[in-house]
Amino acid sequence: MIVDQEASALAPPGLLARRDALAACSFPDLSGDALWLDIGAQLRAGGARLVWTPDVSFLAAAEVVVPDAGQGARQHGSPAARALPWEDAYHHPALSLHGNLLAPEPRTGLVRALPADPLSLLVTGPAETGAPVLNAARALRHAGVLEADWAPDAPSAPDLGRRAATAWVRVNPLHTAPPLTPAYDAVFTQLPGEEARPVIAGAQAVFATSPGIAAGLRKLMAPGQGVTLWRPALSPRLWTAAKPAALNTKPRLLWVDEGNAPAWFLELVALTKDSANWIVAERAGQTYPATVARFTPPENEAGWAEALAELAPQVMLRPADTQAWGDHYAALLAAAAGCHLLLDERYDIPASLGALRLPNRREAWLEALHDAIAALPATLKAGQAARAAALALPAVETLPPPWAVPGPAFASAAE
Repeated sequence: MIVDQEASALAPPGLLARRDALAACSFPDLSGDALWLDIGAQLRAGGARLVWTPDVSFLAAAEVVVPDAGQGARQHGSPAARALPWEDAYHHPALSLHGNLLAPEPRTGLVRALPADPLSLLVTGPAETGAPVLNAARALRHAGVLEADWAPDAPSAPDLGRRAATAWVRVNPLHTAPPLTPAYDAVFTQLPGEEARPVIAGAQAVFATSPGIAAGLRKLMAPGQGVTLWRPALSPRLWTAAKPAALNTKPRLLWVDEGNAPAWFLELVALTKDSANWIVAERAGQTYPATVARFTPPENEAGWAEALAELAPQVMLRPADTQAWGDHYAALLAAAAGCHLLLDERYDIPASLGALRLPNRREAWLEALHDAIAALPATLKAGQAARAAALALPAVETLPPPWAVPGPAFASAAE
């Protein structure tokens, strides 16, 4: 055998140990990774070494590798396992982390980066609704401000420890964190319901991406708890490199389907289909008129910049039905692509973008759209001004968002 590396603990597919060493171990009522790691902790506590040897091949029955026992395994394991620190001299982050949406390149090597990362951020939550937060983390990671990792769901306490994050941000959380996990910040890009009261109460800090979301969160908070407004920002470097194409076609209208359009909006599409080309960032499971061009919303800001540069929309329409509490991120993306903005008057939007704010009435929108199409040179000029204003706003790389700054509560909870 070629010995490569001593490890903190070993999990499937194989653990080989002397019989006398195993005889001294207790076998708690665990299964999967939890059982293997518990036995490894007992072996190390008894003075044995755990050596990772990837050059050994062996055959085993399929049922040898089973799913982890669950998040409560650490609490019910042996005293040796419960006494394990989150990290020891043999800990290797590269062996503990899995898929990372924020890092397209794999992490290489088995040792920590030198110099050490200035900040290790863990973001959890759905990627679709968490786009402003994830894109900010990507930009800060690219600028070398922090190291960032992402997981779709809340990890268990041991997994959080293995990731060794210095700040944990939960995006649109609805459920309380697992037991024994460190403190977290909650960032809401959507307005939650009553079921989110416990998870809001458990956050060390709460952030909202729009004034409307902040107002709704205050109704769910205990007296004395506050919410901080964080307006999403762009990474201008992605947009200066992606300039909108000059296409000699009918005016091109962009609609990002957020599931909040009034019932009359598709009538507006039908009434203007002969005078303009409609482009929709589609929502999964929805159907659209055959005359509408559709594309899947990109998963990151770089993808948005590339897609909108190719599609080259000139007007962005953002209507709203009964509620308009959403943040300005979708409109900011469109403005950076050179779109003149037609928005519901209730939306939050920077004044410098020059958006035309409209009431929730079909006639008002139809008139504004006809004017934008008829006076296309003025519309294009307004779009160019919106692009310049969007790229002149403070970049996300300028200063890390407040939710990306670790607080003392995280370190104490993780110890």
